[in-house]
Amino acid sequence: MDRFATVPKVLLRSVCEALGSTSVSIASLRSLYERRQTLYEHQAWARMYLGLGDLDEVQLQKLEQVLAVAALEAAHPDDLVRTARIWLYGRRIIIPGSRRIADWARKAFDATEAAMAATIEAAIGKAALRQAIEWAYAPSPATWGSHLEWLKTPPQRDAPSTTLETLEKIRALKALGVHNWALDSIALSKQQA
Repeated sequence: MDRFATVPKVLLRSVCEALGSTSVSIASLRSLYERRQTLYEHQAWARMYLGLGDLDEVQLQKLEQVLAVAALEAAHPDDLVRTARIWLYGRRIIIPGSRRIADWARKAFDATEAAMAATIEAAIGKAALRQAIEWAYAPSPATWGSHLEWLKTPPQRDAPSTTLETLEKIRALKALGVHNWALDSIALSKQQA
Protein backbone atom coordinates (compact mmCIF):
# COMPACT_ATOMS: atom_id res chain seq x y z
CA MET A 1 0.00 0.00 0.00
CA ASP A 2 3.08 2.21 -0.08
CA ARG A 3 2.49 4.81 -2.75
CA PHE A 4 6.18 4.91 -3.70
CA ALA A 5 6.61 1.14 -4.07
CA THR A 6 6.70 -0.30 -7.56
CA VAL A 7 3.61 -2.32 -8.41
CA PRO A 8 4.48 -5.94 -9.35
CA LYS A 9 4.44 -6.51 -13.15
CA VAL A 10 2.11 -9.50 -12.97
CA LEU A 11 -0.39 -7.51 -10.92
CA LEU A 12 -0.17 -4.55 -13.31
CA ARG A 13 -0.70 -6.78 -16.35
CA SER A 14 -3.68 -8.50 -14.71
CA VAL A 15 -5.34 -5.21 -13.75
CA CYS A 16 -4.75 -3.73 -17.21
CA GLU A 17 -6.31 -6.82 -18.85
CA ALA A 18 -9.29 -6.69 -16.47
CA LEU A 19 -9.86 -3.01 -17.28
CA GLY A 20 -9.24 -3.51 -21.01
CA SER A 21 -6.49 -0.90 -21.12
CA THR A 22 -3.01 -0.98 -22.61
CA SER A 23 -0.38 -2.66 -20.48
CA VAL A 24 1.88 -0.45 -18.37
CA SER A 25 5.35 -1.77 -17.57
CA ILE A 26 6.71 0.35 -14.71
CA ALA A 27 4.52 2.13 -12.24
CA SER A 28 4.18 3.07 -8.63
CA LEU A 29 0.85 3.83 -7.07
CA ARG A 30 1.82 7.49 -7.04
CA SER A 31 2.43 7.57 -10.80
CA LEU A 32 -0.83 5.76 -11.61
CA TYR A 33 -3.00 8.40 -9.96
CA GLU A 34 -3.39 11.89 -11.33
CA ARG A 35 -5.35 12.93 -8.27
CA ARG A 36 -3.72 12.13 -4.92
CA GLN A 37 -7.07 12.09 -3.10
CA THR A 38 -8.23 9.21 -5.32
CA LEU A 39 -5.16 7.22 -4.29
CA TYR A 40 -6.00 7.75 -0.60
CA GLU A 41 -9.64 6.80 -1.18
CA HIS A 42 -8.60 3.59 -2.95
CA GLN A 43 -6.11 2.75 -0.20
CA ALA A 44 -8.83 3.27 2.42
CA TRP A 45 -11.19 1.04 0.42
CA ALA A 46 -8.53 -1.68 0.14
CA ARG A 47 -7.89 -1.53 3.89
CA MET A 48 -11.60 -1.82 4.60
CA TYR A 49 -12.07 -4.65 2.07
CA LEU A 50 -9.14 -6.61 3.54
CA GLY A 51 -10.19 -5.87 7.12
CA LEU A 52 -6.93 -4.12 7.95
CA GLY A 53 -6.75 -1.60 10.76
CA ASP A 54 -4.30 0.86 12.20
CA LEU A 55 -2.36 0.24 15.38
CA ASP A 56 -4.07 1.99 18.30
CA GLU A 57 -2.76 2.69 21.82
CA VAL A 58 -4.35 -0.41 23.37
CA GLN A 59 -2.88 -2.69 20.70
CA LEU A 60 0.50 -0.97 21.03
CA GLN A 61 0.50 -1.70 24.77
CA LYS A 62 -0.33 -5.35 24.05
CA LEU A 63 2.46 -5.50 21.46
CA GLU A 64 4.91 -4.03 23.96
CA GLN A 65 3.87 -6.71 26.48
CA VAL A 66 4.37 -9.44 23.87
CA LEU A 67 7.81 -8.05 23.03
CA ALA A 68 8.74 -7.83 26.73
CA VAL A 69 7.94 -11.53 27.18
CA ALA A 70 9.67 -12.53 23.92
CA ALA A 71 12.74 -10.49 24.92
CA LEU A 72 13.31 -12.87 27.83
CA GLU A 73 14.34 -15.55 25.32
CA ALA A 74 15.52 -13.47 22.35
CA ALA A 75 19.21 -13.51 21.49
CA HIS A 76 19.01 -10.37 19.33
CA PRO A 77 16.59 -7.45 18.71
CA ASP A 78 16.01 -8.77 15.16
CA ASP A 79 14.22 -11.74 16.73
CA LEU A 80 11.82 -9.28 18.35
CA VAL A 81 11.26 -7.42 15.07
CA ARG A 82 10.11 -10.71 13.51
CA THR A 83 7.88 -11.39 16.52
CA ALA A 84 6.28 -7.94 16.21
CA ARG A 85 5.61 -8.34 12.49
CA ILE A 86 4.02 -11.76 13.00
CA TRP A 87 1.89 -10.45 15.87
CA LEU A 88 0.68 -7.47 13.84
CA TYR A 89 0.01 -9.59 10.74
CA GLY A 90 -1.98 -12.13 12.77
CA ARG A 91 -4.25 -9.36 14.05
CA ARG A 92 -4.71 -7.78 10.62
CA ILE A 93 -3.02 -4.56 11.69
CA ILE A 94 -1.15 -2.54 9.10
CA ILE A 95 2.53 -3.01 9.87
CA PRO A 96 4.21 0.32 10.68
CA GLY A 97 7.56 1.35 9.26
CA SER A 98 10.70 -0.64 9.98
CA ARG A 99 12.21 2.07 12.18
CA ARG A 100 9.22 2.13 14.56
CA ILE A 101 9.21 -1.64 14.92
CA ALA A 102 12.98 -1.68 15.45
CA ASP A 103 12.63 0.99 18.16
CA TRP A 104 10.01 -1.08 20.01
CA ALA A 105 12.18 -4.19 19.69
CA ARG A 106 15.30 -2.40 20.97
CA LYS A 107 13.37 -0.93 23.88
CA ALA A 108 12.13 -4.37 24.97
CA PHE A 109 15.52 -5.97 24.40
CA ASP A 110 17.39 -3.25 26.31
CA ALA A 111 15.00 -3.51 29.27
CA THR A 112 15.58 -7.25 29.44
CA GLU A 113 19.34 -6.83 29.12
CA ALA A 114 19.36 -4.25 31.93
CA ALA A 115 17.35 -6.57 34.19
CA MET A 116 19.66 -9.44 33.29
CA ALA A 117 22.76 -7.35 34.12
CA ALA A 118 21.25 -6.44 37.50
CA THR A 119 20.47 -10.11 38.17
CA ILE A 120 24.02 -11.14 37.28
CA GLU A 121 25.54 -8.43 39.44
CA ALA A 122 23.31 -9.40 42.38
CA ALA A 123 24.06 -13.12 42.00
CA ILE A 124 27.80 -12.80 41.51
CA GLY A 125 28.75 -9.62 43.33
CA LYS A 126 30.57 -6.61 41.92
CA ALA A 127 34.07 -7.76 42.83
CA ALA A 128 33.67 -11.26 41.34
CA LEU A 129 32.00 -9.80 38.26
CA ARG A 130 34.85 -7.32 37.73
CA GLN A 131 37.38 -10.15 38.17
CA ALA A 132 35.53 -12.35 35.64
CA ILE A 133 35.38 -9.53 33.07
CA GLU A 134 39.07 -8.74 33.49
CA TRP A 135 39.96 -12.43 33.13
CA ALA A 136 37.71 -12.87 30.06
CA TYR A 137 39.43 -10.06 28.16
CA ALA A 138 42.98 -10.76 29.32
CA PRO A 139 45.32 -12.41 26.81
CA SER A 140 45.23 -16.19 26.95
CA PRO A 141 48.58 -17.99 27.09
CA ALA A 142 46.97 -20.98 25.35
CA THR A 143 46.05 -19.08 22.16
CA TRP A 144 46.63 -15.83 20.29
CA GLY A 145 43.44 -14.18 21.61
CA SER A 146 41.73 -13.48 24.90
CA HIS A 147 40.46 -16.04 27.39
CA LEU A 148 36.96 -15.38 26.08
CA GLU A 149 38.01 -16.24 22.51
CA TRP A 150 39.76 -19.34 23.81
CA LEU A 151 36.58 -20.44 25.60
CA LYS A 152 34.50 -19.89 22.46
CA THR A 153 36.67 -22.03 20.18
CA PRO A 154 34.87 -25.32 19.53
CA PRO A 155 36.65 -28.67 19.85
CA GLN A 156 38.53 -29.64 16.69
CA ARG A 157 38.06 -33.41 16.68
CA ASP A 158 37.76 -36.41 18.97
CA ALA A 159 41.25 -36.78 20.35
CA PRO A 160 42.92 -36.92 23.75
CA SER A 161 44.28 -33.40 23.25
CA THR A 162 40.75 -32.08 22.65
CA THR A 163 39.54 -33.68 25.88
CA LEU A 164 42.48 -32.18 27.76
CA GLU A 165 41.73 -28.72 26.36
CA THR A 166 38.04 -29.03 27.29
CA LEU A 167 38.98 -30.06 30.83
CA GLU A 168 41.38 -27.12 31.00
CA LYS A 169 38.53 -24.76 30.03
CA ILE A 170 36.32 -26.28 32.74
CA ARG A 171 39.09 -25.86 35.33
CA ALA A 172 39.55 -22.22 34.31
CA LEU A 173 35.83 -21.53 34.69
CA LYS A 174 35.68 -23.31 38.04
CA ALA A 175 38.62 -21.21 39.25
CA LEU A 176 36.41 -18.16 38.59
CA GLY A 177 33.60 -19.82 40.55
CA VAL A 178 31.22 -19.99 37.57
CA HIS A 179 29.72 -23.24 38.84
CA ASN A 180 28.50 -21.39 41.97
CA TRP A 181 26.78 -18.54 40.13
CA ALA A 182 23.01 -18.62 40.67
CA LEU A 183 21.76 -17.55 37.25
CA ASP A 184 18.71 -19.83 37.01
CA SER A 185 16.36 -16.87 36.63
CA ILE A 186 18.04 -15.96 33.31
CA ALA A 187 16.76 -17.93 30.32
CA LEU A 188 19.22 -20.50 29.03
CA SER A 189 19.06 -19.01 25.52
CA LYS A 190 20.20 -15.66 27.00
CA GLN A 191 23.01 -17.35 28.92
CA GLN A 192 24.18 -19.10 25.76
CA ALA A 193 24.03 -15.88 23.74
